[in-house]
This record gives sequence, C-alpha cells and structure tokens, in this order.
Amino acid sequence: MSYRVQLRAFAAALLLVLGAIAAPAADAQLKTDPDDALLFSVQLGSAPVGSSVRAFNTKAGVCLDLQDTIDALQIAISVDAKAGTASGWAFQESRRIAIDRPRRQAEFGGQRAPLTYETIWDSRSGWCVRAVDLGKWLGVDFDVDITNAVLGVSSKGALPIEAAIRRAALASRLQQAPAGPATPLPRISLPYRAWRAPWIDVNFGLSAERSSARSVQTTPGYEIFAAGELAFFSTDMRLVSTHDLKPDALRVRLYRADPDGGLLAPMRATQVALGDVVGFSTPLVAQGAFGRGAALTNRPLERANDFDMIDFTGTVPVGWDVELYRNAELIGAAKAGSDGRYLFRKIALRFGPNIFEIVSYGPQGQVRRETKVYNIAQQAVPPGQTWWWADAVQQGRDLIEFGAPVAGIARQMGWRQDVGFEHGLGRGFSGGAAVHRLGDTDGPAVFVDGTLRGGVGPMLAQIDVAHARGGGTAARIGVLGHALGASFSLEGLRNAGLQSQQVSADLTSRIRIAVDKPARVAGLILPVHFDLATIRTTGGTAIEANSRISAAMAGFSASVTGGWQMLSPRNGQAASAGSIGLLFNTRVRGVRLRGEAQWAVTSKISLATVQVAANWSAGRSSALEAAASYAPNARALRISGGYTRDFSRFALTVGGDMDTSGHAALRFNVLTSFGAGTGWGASPPSPRRRRAASPSRCFATTMATASVRRARRWCPAASRSMARRFCCARRRRRGQTRASSDRLIRRCRSRSRSTRRVWPIRSTFRRPTASWSCRARG
Repeated sequence: MSYRVQLRAFAAALLLVLGAIAAPAADAQLKTDPDDALLFSVQLGSAPVGSSVRAFNTKAGVCLDLQDTIDALQIAISVDAKAGTASGWAFQESRRIAIDRPRRQAEFGGQRAPLTYETIWDSRSGWCVRAVDLGKWLGVDFDVDITNAVLGVSSKGALPIEAAIRRAALASRLQQAPAGPATPLPRISLPYRAWRAPWIDVNFGLSAERSSARSVQTTPGYEIFAAGELAFFSTDMRLVSTHDLKPDALRVRLYRADPDGGLLAPMRATQVALGDVVGFSTPLVAQGAFGRGAALTNRPLERANDFDMIDFTGTVPVGWDVELYRNAELIGAAKAGSDGRYLFRKIALRFGPNIFEIVSYGPQGQVRRETKVYNIAQQAVPPGQTWWWADAVQQGRDLIEFGAPVAGIARQMGWRQDVGFEHGLGRGFSGGAAVHRLGDTDGPAVFVDGTLRGGVGPMLAQIDVAHARGGGTAARIGVLGHALGASFSLEGLRNAGLQSQQVSADLTSRIRIAVDKPARVAGLILPVHFDLATIRTTGGTAIEANSRISAAMAGFSASVTGGWQMLSPRNGQAASAGSIGLLFNTRVRGVRLRGEAQWAVTSKISLATVQVAANWSAGRSSALEAAASYAPNARALRISGGYTRDFSRFALTVGGDMDTSGHAALRFNVLTSFGAGTGWGASPPSPRRRRAASPSRCFATTMATASVRRARRWCPAASRSMARRFCCARRRRRGQTRASSDRLIRRCRSRSRSTRRVWPIRSTFRRPTASWSCRARG
C-alpha cells in the first residue's frame, strides 16, 4: 500500500510541474507581466556599454525594451506608439528599418517579414520586442544571460558604438581623469526627525485546537508591528503576546545608514544600529547571530561580512514562508518560526555580482520582496583606507522580555563582543585582524584572528588564521574565480583543536570545491551547481557531494537538488545515503503555487516529504489559501485552508487545519492598520495591494524610508517623487504611478547618459503600485 501511495504522490508532483510549464503556452495575451521584469547590463564582446536595458521573460522568450535598446546601442530609430510605427536605420544608413504594427509587417535591410503575435509585447514603457526578432531587424545577435543579468551583443563586423567605446577609453587614459563624475550630482536633504508618526499593523488571532486526546484548547494572541522614526533614527518594532494576552517580548531596532560615512563624525561610520541587531561574522570564529545590543561600522553599505559566504536573517510575521533567490535562481526556502525570524546560513557567494532577492509570502496573499546586491570582485579595501566594525550583542534575546527565560538557555545566550578592522595594502590587497569575546555555557572565550586578501585577474583569495586564548588554532584558505564561463570556489581548512561558532573542535580538516555554470538546454539557460567536499573529524571521514539545477521562465521557477554522503567511521563499516529534492514556485491561471518534495535514496528511492501551497485572489477583496503536506514514513497527512475577506476597516481570515493523528484546529485572524492622518481602524490594503506592499504597510514604510534616503543621493527627481508617493500612499493611483515611473527614468537618464550608468531599481512596491527609482553608477 505504501508503494502505491508513494507512486501516486510522485506522479502528482510530476504532473503538477509539467502542467505549470505547459500552462503559460495557452495564454495569448500580449502584455508583459511586471512580475517577470528583468534588468540587463549591455556588453559588446568583453567591453561593457555602460547602459542598462529593461526586459521581460514572456512565454515566447525574453523581450527587450525597444527604447532602452535604441539608447544603449545609439541607433537612429524613432517610435510612434500612437500610430504603431517605427522607422529609421541601424548602424549604417543602408540598413533601413520600418515597422508597421497595424499592417503587421516589418522591413529591415531590404528584407520583409510578417509580424507574428508574439513579436511585439506592450509594456508600461512602450514596445517590448522579442530578442530574436529584434536581433534580425538590427543585424546583430543578442545573447541573453538571465543568470548573470548580462545582455551580450555580437555582430559579424565592428559596430560604430564599439569604436566609440574604444576612443572614450583611450581618451580617459591619456587624460588620466579620476574615476567618477567631474561634478558632483545635486542632492536633496531629507533630515531625520525626532518623531515621525509610525504605521502600525495589529494582527489578532484566536484558535481553537482539538488534540488527539479529544481535549479542546482555546488560544488567543496578538502581534503588533510598527515602523517610523524616533530620536532621529529609523525605527522598527515588534510586540508579541503570550496565550493569556500579556506582553511576552518587545523587539525594537533603531538604525541609521549613510553611504558617505557622515555618522558619528570623528568615526565616520556608515551604519549604526541599536536594539535588535545582527552581529558581524568571520570565517573561523563568529557567526552573524541576532540579539539585543549595538553594532556600528564604516564599511560600505553593500558589502558582505565574509569572503565567500553570507547569512540572511530578518523579521516577518509568524507563519510566513520565505524564499531566497540568487541571480533569479531559487536556492532556498524557509518558514518563520515562533520568534518571527527566518534564517539562511552559509549561502555561497560567486565571483562577480550576486543579486539576492528575498521573497516572503503571507497567509492572506501578501508578498514582500527585498533585494540585496553584493559584487565580490569590487569589495576590496581601497589602498590606504581602513574599514572597521564593532558590536556587542546578547545572542537570541529580544530587547525587553517580560518573562524569564529557561535557566540553561539564559546562560547559553550570553553576551558577545567583536572588534575588527581591515586595511588596504595596495591595489587589490588588504589585511585585517579581529578580537572576539563569545559567551557560552562554559563561560566566555576570547579569540584572535587575522586575514590577508588579494586578487589577480578574475580570481580572489583570502587566508584566515584564528587562535583561542585557552588553546586551539585553525587556518583556512578560500579562492573565488571565474574561468571558461564558470564560477568556481575552493576551500581548504585545517583545525588543531579550535572550538568556535564556525568550527567544531572535533573537525580536523575540510576540503571543498564548488562549480557554477549556466547550461543551455532547448533555448533556456539553466544554472547548474556542483560541489564536492571531504571532511575529516576525530571520529572518521565523510565525503559529501551536492548538485542543483534551476530553471526560470515566465511565471515559473524551480530547482532540483541532489545530495550524496558517505560516512567512514574509524571503528565501523562505511555507509552511504542520498537525497533528491524539488522546489518550485509558479502561477497557473491566477493561482500561485509553491511546493517542495524530498526523496531519500538508499537501496531504493522513497518519498520522504511533500508539501504544496496555493493562493488565489478571488476578486479585489477576497483571497483563498490551501496547503497540504504528507510524510509517508510517519503516514502523516496534514491539510489546511483559509478564506480572507477585506472589509473597509479590517481584514478577516477564517481557516483551519487537520491531520491524520486526530489534531484539528479552527483559526480566526483580524488584521488592521493605522498611521498618521488615518486614525484607528484605517482600511488595510486589499489582498491584491497587500501582495504589492510588503507584508503590510509598516514593512512598506520601513523600506520606503530607506529607499528615499538612498535615492536622494543619486537622483533628485526620483527622491522627490518617491517621497511624495511614499508619504501619500493612500492617494496613489495606478496610472499616475506608471506615468511617473517612466518620467523619472527618462529625467535621470537625460541628466547622466553621457558619463554615467543608469541603473533603474525596482522599489519595494510591486503591482499595481510598481515604481522605479533611478540610480547613477560610475
């Protein structure tokens, strides 16, 4: 019987994935979806053009924004969107181009071709032309690399823009002009306030649960989030209650960030945080633990703590699901625990740009997106400069805890202090040192570690050495590089009795190699990852191998993982085991589907767990949710569902769940929001708008405040418009937002097209309130 159940579950998962892939083919709508927006940097051969092109991943392939392409390649083509025509010439006057959408005909280079329904798509900014067709019109080949966000352009002969780029580079070398703009961009001051009224979300829940013993227990509770400004700091707050409605824990974070280092004037800090903070990490000693305390640094804002690894942690409401993407590749999923936190540990960084997107899904159809960018190749300390950092954190503790923690846990959650610096020794080389005092159940331990980093060409290396005051030393070397179209990383570690948060005392050595390379299959670019590690401990040797292949297309993303491990104990027989995993996220006819499945591989393949969740927006004010999970080994099946109705003053969710053990629960949840100028009971966003604006308004306000402060230093027009939209969130209209988005990009681009790179960045808000801020980069 179990074999049939496993077979049916596997067949159902396979049909679900195949159906998700095939479903978009039935959609013949010729309008782009903002969810599928992409942004590419243009590259001619090995030379970057210095412009960006917006694009969309449609069912017919990637389409490129026509106006962006014209601006990037400096093509003499004019587009009349109202008449549906475009005319001009590309690169040389003999290659005339004439596009007539009403007559569905294209003329280019003396050739004629009909326009298919999938050639030109309509986007907010105008025409979006399929890359294959646009390449034929212009006489070039477009190489669309979604993984690395690069649009390669190649042609049989040299293009005029290539000669212009070479002349500009030669002139720059001859003049020995300093990097950056000749004149600083104008800035608009947006000072902090001693008090800015916050946006507040109140989430009240009531559940009635029946256990397998037939006893019924009623549990109320609430969770409050707030975001505003206090004492000239941006402020986040979370208050959660106990089951008897008494306050249980208060979490507050006060923080400021200044990319120019204008904080704490003598120290020139770039980041200062108080209250709920995350400590800094190093490869051999300290992990990035969260807790109450303080942290400050003068490092650049977009710089990873470690050389080749990074941790992601954050706060979301209890029960939310979180997914992590790297360069559009789905690499992990987690669920917020009872403390309202999610955590992704030891996420590998690649050589070059690493664009991470953290997507959080709420039970009422909410979607929150947060983007972080780390370019490892550009994170070296400039020669002669010194970057420092310091923190003091009581790990795992909230700012105010109204109840006493368990005695054993209280001692383990001790205070830790970290102080370190890194100094630029020369072009691409730096050295640093740090001192750590870590709390533990056996008392505090003091560590000292040193770092030496250097880079040559497309390769970076770092050597770390750490020593504990009570004894124990470890050394590690890490290498990141790019060769033959693949990113690779190497790690070698040797430990002589060091016990820390990053290294266990029974670990003696570790050697690891990892390779990431995009593979082209049936016109798609599939990121492929493989890593192999040998780990030696005092108890034996382990060999681990892991692989992952990912796919991303219009409205669909998935990752298939495989793992194998062989353990060889010193006094025993070797044993091996493997695993296969599937993680997917797709949209099928308006229904958002997310799922995960795991198979165990021993002498046979057996299903371990499978989970599927679906969200559907039933109109502008209603949403449905359903989820199911099954574990064949325990023969445990759990199903849940819920219905959300958005009223004028609040949103109400009614749901329940049950499993095969006899447990059942009925849950009620009320969500309301209020803020400055709205009073109590202000209407929260509808389910569709909640999907667009973080978990709810307080998260949107938090991200908006940070976005405004960043934008004011780069694009004055963007910061003014962003401030108006964020401060008047209730007055936004869809058409106005879209029009202002395109206007902002054009204004910023016209000011800085000749010397600076234009990089439009999507804000926190998604449709229907999607907006853009433009940032100029050298």
